[in-house]
Amino acid sequence: MIKINKEQNELLDIAQDVLDSNDEDISVIVLVSGYLEDNAPHYAYARIDSKKYIPFKKAELVGNYELMDYADEILASGDGLNPTKAVQKEMEEKYGADHTFEDELQKLIKNHNKK
Repeated sequence: MIKINKEQNELLDIAQDVLDSNDEDISVIVLVSGYLEDNAPHYAYARIDSKKYIPFKKAELVGNYELMDYADEILASGDGLNPTKAVQKEMEEKYGADHTFEDELQKLIKNHNKK
């Protein structure tokens, strides 16, 4: 079994603090990919409430999780590990998906650590 190390856990806790500091109820759109039970590659865009995002990330780090335990809605899914550019664009236009979100969150965490 894979375990989350102390540093990963601390960073995820800081990320939760950053998400919780927002006064609005927000959801995070995530793109996940992997293999189905029949070993077919598959991707999915899911909407996850910000309160469930960090528990989801912890489960994702450990692996072997059920997406629907965390997701409020599957927005799109398909065959293959990566969506087409057309699907990516649709997610951006229709749902405001930000494919740089996790990179930006890492920057927020680093800035939070400087305080």
